[in-house]
This record gives sequence, C-alpha cells and structure tokens, in this order.
Amino acid sequence: MLKFFRIIRFDLMEQNKTGKYFKYAIGEIVLVVIGILIALWLNNLRERSENHKSECFYLTNLLDNLNEDKTEILFILDQQDDRVSARNSFFQLLNNDFDEQIVSSAYSKIAEFNLTFFANPAAFYSIKSSGSLGLIKNKELQLKLSNLYEKVYYRIDYNGQLYDQRIEMTSAKLIPYFDYSTKEFTNWDIIKNNQLRNIIAFEQDYNVFYTSLLENAIIKIEELQEIILKEIERCD
Repeated sequence: MLKFFRIIRFDLMEQNKTGKYFKYAIGEIVLVVIGILIALWLNNLRERSENHKSECFYLTNLLDNLNEDKTEILFILDQQDDRVSARNSFFQLLNNDFDEQIVSSAYSKIAEFNLTFFANPAAFYSIKSSGSLGLIKNKELQLKLSNLYEKVYYRIDYNGQLYDQRIEMTSAKLIPYFDYSTKEFTNWDIIKNNQLRNIIAFEQDYNVFYTSLLENAIIKIEELQEIILKEIERCD
C-alpha cells in the first residue's frame, strides 16, 4: 500500500502537477490520520474489553471470599452464643449451694477452645497490590471494600487477638485450681472468693463486644454482596 502511494506521488512530481500533488499529499495525510484514529479506537476497545473481563474476574473472586467470610462468621457467632449460655449457666450454679461435679462440668464448657474470626482477604489484597482497584468502576463499591477489609476486619482481628489472649491468660491462671485433663476443680478457693466469677464476668462482657463487631461485619458483607451481584450481572 505504501509503495502504491509512493508511485502516485512520483508520477505527479514528474508531470509537474504541483497543485494536484499538494491535494494528494493532504489527502494522504488525512488517510494516515484516519488510520491512526481507527487503530487507537480498536486498541482502546480491546483494552476496555480486557479491563471488563478483569473486573468481572475480580468481582467473582471477591464475592467468593465474602461468602466464605459470612459463613465462618455465622458459625463463630453460634459458637460464641454457646459460650455466653455456658457462662450464664455457670453463674446460676454459683448462686446456689452447688454440686462440685456439676460446677466442674459447667466450667469445662467455658474452658473449651475459643473460636475467633480470621478473614480471607486474598482477592482484595491481590487487586490492591496489583494496582487494579481502579478496574472496579463502581466507586461506592471500592470505598465499601476498603472500609470492610482495612477498618472493620482490622478491628475484628485486633480485638480477636485480645480476646484469645484473655482466654489463654485465664486458662493459665486456673492451672493450680482446675485440672484440664480430667475437667475437674482441684482447688475451690478461686470460686469461694468470687475471683473466678469476676474473671468470667469480664470475659462475658468482652464476648458481647466482640460478637457485636462480628454482627456489624455481617451487615457490611451483605451490603457488598448485593452490590457485587448487581455488578456481576453486567458480565453476562
């Protein structure tokens, strides 16, 4: 094609047709500009298509992570509710002339492994670290994602660690009084002087605070799930 244009230019110059040559040159420039614009448009169209595919891929992964997080939080809330009930039952036993075996059995339920939440932020931090957060066109969604992963989840993680540490401290403190292998009290002084009651009451208050953080996270997750599902509809 370029060779064809060069032949035409050469013929016009040889025939000394200056006016026609300049008109032809201008026309050639216009064609070149149009060709460049078409190439840019096609490249932009291809880039937009690739970005759209990437956005859909990220949105799908984000939704999967959020679904996993919600399922785990709901499970942990059930487990923490059981701990609250176990503590309340334990307090009621201490208010009466208690049977030592029943009290030991009741406390063993409180002393069971404390389950706290650890989020799955893989998709979010993959998007952020690669600088691809801007591919998500919905700006509200961008803000809500950042709030969940960098504020709400951070607070849960921080307080979950404090909660776990508190439980571990209580377990260590009760070693001289409670045999964790037989699940029986070997020394009742910590109960008679109300020290254990105070320790568990503090844990109960912290449990309420921690579960309120998880319940708030569920609200945030459900808001995000609704927005993401609407965005994913554009991918079909």
